[in-house]
Amino acid sequence: MTSVRERDQLTADAEPLIVPAWWDPKARRVVLDPTTFKVGLFMITGDAVAYVVEDQEIIAAELRDICVTWRRYRKDALDITVGDRSFRLYLSPPVKDAPALTTDRIDKITGVMSPAALGGLVGGAIGTASLGLSTLADVLKAPGVFAASRQGRRNGELIRQRLDRSVRLP
Repeated sequence: MTSVRERDQLTADAEPLIVPAWWDPKARRVVLDPTTFKVGLFMITGDAVAYVVEDQEIIAAELRDICVTWRRYRKDALDITVGDRSFRLYLSPPVKDAPALTTDRIDKITGVMSPAALGGLVGGAIGTASLGLSTLADVLKAPGVFAASRQGRRNGELIRQRLDRSVRLP
C-alpha cells in the first residue's frame, strides 16, 4: 500500500513538466554573440525528455538514456548528455541579449515537435498543445532580468527533483 506522499509523488511525476530553456550550441565560457543561443521548451513527460527549438527537436530521449550534470556556478544551468553528445541548457536567459521566448516561437516549436512528443505533452490532445503553450508565453512576460533568473532557479529545482529520481548522474 502506498502512502499519500508516495501517491502524490507518482501523480506529480506523471504530469508533464514544461519550462523555457536556452541552449548554447557552443557550450562556451565567454559569450561574444548572444544571438547564437537557441530558445525553446524543455519537457519531461513520463519517462522521456525533450528539448525543442523553433526549427528542430534537439533532444528526444528516454530518461534512462541521459546523464545530467548541474553547473556549479549557476543553479539554473545543466548539461545533458545523450549518447556521445552533450547539450548545455540554461533555464533563464543566460545573458542580457539572449533571444526571448515569444508566442510566435512557441507556435513554431509546436510545429516541429514529433507527434509522440505532442501526444505525451497533452495526453494526445494535439489541438490543446498550441493553446497551452501560448498561455505559457504569457506567463513568461515577467518583468526584468531578476524575475527571470529567480524563475529559472525555481524551474531548475523542479527539474532537479524530477530528474534526480530518474537519471544517471556522473
